[in-house]
Amino acid sequence: MSFGVEAGETFGIIGPNGAGKTTLLNAISRVIRPMSGKVSLEGNDLAKLAPHEVRRIGLSRTFQGADYFLELTIREFLLLGLLPDMKLSSFASSLGLRAARRRDTKARESVDSVLEQHEMLDVAALRLHEVPYGVRKLLDVLRATMLQPKVLLLDEPTSGTSSAERERIADLIRELGSQMTGAIVIVDHDIAFIGDVCERGIAMSAGGLLAEGTLAELLSEQAVIEAYMGS
Repeated sequence: MSFGVEAGETFGIIGPNGAGKTTLLNAISRVIRPMSGKVSLEGNDLAKLAPHEVRRIGLSRTFQGADYFLELTIREFLLLGLLPDMKLSSFASSLGLRAARRRDTKARESVDSVLEQHEMLDVAALRLHEVPYGVRKLLDVLRATMLQPKVLLLDEPTSGTSSAERERIADLIRELGSQMTGAIVIVDHDIAFIGDVCERGIAMSAGGLLAEGTLAELLSEQAVIEAYMGS
């Protein structure tokens, strides 16, 4: 497996069930450690770093299921996205030091600005288990973008969503693509969705690379057709 993604690009990864798409994202983000090879971000070999170190140098991600931290409020969940950049210790926060209060106020203002932009400020105090699944999926994307990452990995951002929720997530990704200087890499089973938001991508099967190009080019490859439909 070998491919590259450029800054400012929205890049899709397709393939049948079991192709290794999520495993690939896990290796890139260091949820698992690759047995060999190199994963490079601006010259940094991510395979040699711990997951929190990968996050600090500019890689962020979502996961397939939006079923974690369900007791947090919407505001608290988005604040998680700012944690890697919050330099002061918990000891300073517990003492209520002025620097800690300024940091917390700035973080809250950043989150509330995002919520207002996406017309969710009035529901910021709701807990995640109180909102629809598709809204939790959208919030997960927003959480992962709070620190404007150099690379944003989205694992099945539309799985389990309705058509209206899927379109809302697609609009968000297009908006992010126009604003971010970094790259967005998306794994999704919805091929039409990938074609709608991605300029180009790769097709995978059995842990390997089948083809690379635009969606039309991928779907015209005989190897890709056979991976989905059989020979």
